[in-house]
Parts: sequence; structure tokens; C-alpha cells
Amino acid sequence: MKNLFLFSIISILAGCATNKNNENNALIIDSFTVSFYSPGNGINQKAKEAYDSFLTEKYAQLQFETILWGREGEIDYCFSNIALSEKNKTRFLQETKDLLSEFDRINIIENEACKKGINLPK
Repeated sequence: MKNLFLFSIISILAGCATNKNNENNALIIDSFTVSFYSPGNGINQKAKEAYDSFLTEKYAQLQFETILWGREGEIDYCFSNIALSEKNKTRFLQETKDLLSEFDRINIIENEACKKGINLPK
């Protein structure tokens, strides 16, 4: 009986330590970063321009930080406390991934803190 009780407690604690999920078992997006990086030849400027246009045209109301962190134009777009419903956050992230999937030199990092760098004014 003791072992069953202990196993139940461990199972509950293990479940609490996993990523946050909603009732549909979809990962809850707290934040994400779109990182335009350079392997020595500059960032993908066309990708950055496409993403800037996308944000301006479709998501102008969103607040985010732009952080300059390299010597070749490396920049991160940090989205945290996204002012959208969970469904729309998921849609926004998917649209971001779809748009940028055709470009190189881009990383999309989910649910991690933004890098330190120089915050740029909008």
C-alpha cells in the first residue's frame, strides 16, 4: 500500500514538471524568439524584410523586443507575453514558421528567455 501511494505521488510530481499543456494537450506558448543569425556572411536580409512586412501587415498590434547581438547584423525578435489567445498565438507561431521556412540563417526558439544584447527602439 505504501509503495502504491509513493508511486502515485511521484507520478503526480512528474506530471507537474512537464511542459505546460492546455486541455487539448497542445503546448502552451509563453514566448518565442525569431533569430536572424550569420555564419560569417551576414544575415538573410530578404528573410528579415519579409518578416518585417508580415509583422507590419498582419500583427502590427503585437509588442516585441528587437535585440541586436552580433557584428554582422544578427538580430532577435523576442515575443513574450503575447497579447493573443492561445489559439491565435499558435496560429501566429505557425504562420511565422511557414513564412520563414523557405529561408536560411534563421532559428525559431520556443519558450526560452531572450538573449541579452542591445535593445533597439521600434
